[in-house]
Amino acid sequence: MIGIVMTYFERPYQLERTLRSIENLKSWMEEVFIVIVNDGPNPPKTSWLHPFNIYLINTQNKQWTNPEPAYNIG
Repeated sequence: MIGIVMTYFERPYQLERTLRSIENLKSWMEEVFIVIVNDGPNPPKTSWLHPFNIYLINTQNKQWTNPEPAYNIG
């Protein structure tokens, strides 16, 4: 099983491109799950039509400016 943790902050185009590029790695796609940590006020808007499991975590009471706490949450 392969887990990928990534943060998201108001860049839906980049998120969708990243998910599509992971999807192109068909040889190990069945073993992949992705954790997206929403580090902004708005959740990502994406099609979510990807063949792997995607888990979305929304941060609460954000008091930081860099992405490291979001990675730690993931």
